[in-house]
Amino acid sequence: MLIRLTLLALLSIALCAPSYAAPVTIRQIVEALAKATPDHPADFSGFDMTELDLSGIDFKGAKLVGANMFGVDLTGANLSHANLTHANLSRVTIIRANFSHADLTETTMYLPAAFSTLTAIPSEAPNFEGAIFRNAHILAKLCWSNMIGADFTGAEFDGGRNRLHGPARTDLTGVQLMHANLPNAKLARMVLEMADLSQANLAGADLNHSVLDSTKFTGAKLDNANFSDADLTDADLTGASMKGINLSGAEGLTKAKGLP
Repeated sequence: MLIRLTLLALLSIALCAPSYAAPVTIRQIVEALAKATPDHPADFSGFDMTELDLSGIDFKGAKLVGANMFGVDLTGANLSHANLTHANLSRVTIIRANFSHADLTETTMYLPAAFSTLTAIPSEAPNFEGAIFRNAHILAKLCWSNMIGADFTGAEFDGGRNRLHGPARTDLTGVQLMHANLPNAKLARMVLEMADLSQANLAGADLNHSVLDSTKFTGAKLDNANFSDADLTDADLTGASMKGINLSGAEGLTKAKGLP
């Protein structure tokens, strides 16, 4: 009986695990990209690219739906306008990578390497301007990145309570998030100090226990957002819409600007 139950459990895991095509080589990728046209972009959907060195490669407009890119080196790579929905981007190296206007809907991005040292160097930050992160799962240090106009609707940023990844927490220090769309986003326990969220939509977003020191929310939509127990020291909320905002237990309110 025990053996039967064990076999059933293993079968269940196998059926739930994502299936990928056979591993692809760097040469095959380069050849496919060389043949691609704007009307017929290269299609790597479902491909297994685990730990390949794809630094500097131009994937602009390519299809990478459900691709397994675990541990891939994308240093300096161009993925602008690429379709990366459902892709696995965990442990990727994305130093100076360009993801502008890429579709990253429901991607998983755990612990990518965005900088060459432990110190976040602004010139090495990846570019996510206009990217789509709807319902994505993110645990990353992406300080100083350009995320202007990006769409994070329903996205979940791990704030340090993930048992598989220990005390790590999402760090978006100094990130440009002007005009970004983050309604109902899960931003609890993350670092957003010195970030610029001017004119951003954060209606219904959860920012409890987040570090928001010197963060700009000027003109932002903060209706029904949860800022409980967050640190708002020197934050600027001038001109923000704050109907139903929750500030219970928040720190630094006397030093924040623009509060009613």
